[in-house]
Amino acid sequence: MTELKDGGTGIPVTQENKREFVQLSAQYRLLTSIKDQIDALLGGFYEIIPKDLIAIVSCLVSVFLSKEFHAFESCTV
Repeated sequence: MTELKDGGTGIPVTQENKREFVQLSAQYRLLTSIKDQIDALLGGFYEIIPKDLIAIVSCLVSVFLSKEFHAFESCTV
């Protein structure tokens, strides 16, 4: 059993804390429990496509979607 927060194994889930439990449970399942796998995936991805290039493309896509074309000059490294 994995504690979602300090002392969590001793805290029963009630109506008052069920929202926190669901939030912590989702965070654990979607982020914490797969952190090593995500880090490995990103490491391999960045070996193929450098972070700088991804940042530029992301900026260009954002400018294009916002139709604020004057902001293209902000997409530099």
